[in-house]
Amino acid sequence: MKYFLLGIVATLLVISFVGFFYIRSSYMPVAATDHPLPFEKFLAGIALRDRIRLEAPQRDMSGFTTADLVAGAQVFQKNCAFSHGLPQQPASIAVSRMFPVGKLVAAISRSKWEPKSARML
Repeated sequence: MKYFLLGIVATLLVISFVGFFYIRSSYMPVAATDHPLPFEKFLAGIALRDRIRLEAPQRDMSGFTTADLVAGAQVFQKNCAFSHGLPQQPASIAVSRMFPVGKLVAAISRSKWEPKSARML
């Protein structure tokens, strides 16, 4: 049992040192144009999905009035459109540099995007 625990500790230490030296070796991709690390898209997607779920309003979306939707669209257009784009508009340079690409950006880039309901806004 003692050697088993020593093996686990030694393995964790070796993995930690290898990771540290990989980061310090200057081979780790850090530029926006570098390829992502293995599982980076997957992990970023999990974090993004959970953050959206955490911050999403808990009220029923069908209860929004037209004034609420217009106000939300105006806030999006003022504060978010540069980074996330607008439907049927050319994407800004910020959109091409985003990682991971958001669902709205991906939908806009397919060019035939039309909202089907207020739930997509």
